[in-house]
Amino acid sequence: MKTRVMVVDDHASIRQMLGALLPNEGCEMVAEAATGLEAIQMHRTTMPHLVVLDLMLPELNGVGLLLHLRERARQTRTLVYCGTSDQELILEALRTRPHGFVLKRDPWDTFRGALKMVNGGGSYLSPFATRLLDEARPMKNGLLLTPRERAVVQMVAEGRSNKEMAGQLAISAKTVEHHRAHVMGKLGLHDVAGLTRYAVRHRLVGIE
Repeated sequence: MKTRVMVVDDHASIRQMLGALLPNEGCEMVAEAATGLEAIQMHRTTMPHLVVLDLMLPELNGVGLLLHLRERARQTRTLVYCGTSDQELILEALRTRPHGFVLKRDPWDTFRGALKMVNGGGSYLSPFATRLLDEARPMKNGLLLTPRERAVVQMVAEGRSNKEMAGQLAISAKTVEHHRAHVMGKLGLHDVAGLTRYAVRHRLVGIE
């Protein structure tokens, strides 16, 4: 039986490429998503064995998605396949303990090898990721927020309205406002500008 895979990347070309190549590796792409929140919804309905994900995602970035899967779907294997050069974001992702990590600039054979190891129950970190972890300083409070709170902060920083966030999160606008107020109190912030600065500082939105 082929491994059921969900691919999460905001570039359709990457999703299409992996969808075409994964069958050659004993896998089947059963779902694809362009945002972190869409991935959470698709995961509930398709229950893939493995999630291949980028880190730079709208609405909820890859770190938030990894946290969600670690908390809610421990049986799902995760393989980060990212193109960012933001070392702080990569470190934050690695600290969520994904089963595999490969850069998009790595040779395809490196991805194939990582996929085989992760799919077989093992783990794989590229030499770049291993070096980052070895040289990393102690973790700051970037993982202080829950996946839902991270999504709220990220979407506020992306300029989404309460109505838009309510639609994406499947909650009421009043509940969105409650989440915003709770997060700001939790972080000791007092306005949207402060929340946006926090999002940029902790790589919840892209800075490249």
